[in-house]
Amino acid sequence: MSVLRGWHGIRKCEYVFFNPETGGQWKDLWLGLKKACRKAGLDDVTWHTFRHTFASRLNGGGADLVTVKELLGHSDIKTTMRYAHTNREARRSAVARLGANLVTLPVSKAE
Repeated sequence: MSVLRGWHGIRKCEYVFFNPETGGQWKDLWLGLKKACRKAGLDDVTWHTFRHTFASRLNGGGADLVTVKELLGHSDIKTTMRYAHTNREARRSAVARLGANLVTLPVSKAE
């Protein structure tokens, strides 16, 4: 976010991402992304990388899959599940939230 805020202050046109050589919008968004990633030293980044990251962070932050599905514009939850990767910490956190909401019941020694 800090990079985008800084970029907003120095941009020379109405576009968030613009071609610094022409001052206009990118005609080829793939080329613009490729150049930006090269300058940032990032490899193997595509536009879908951002969708995967968005979905995974929403999911990891506690958003339910139906909400993630709607935000990504998917018609089928199966598609969303390919995007919304979970990690070990997200799973541990989900179980902890469940445990925090459970009512402690006495356990019989006979069981």
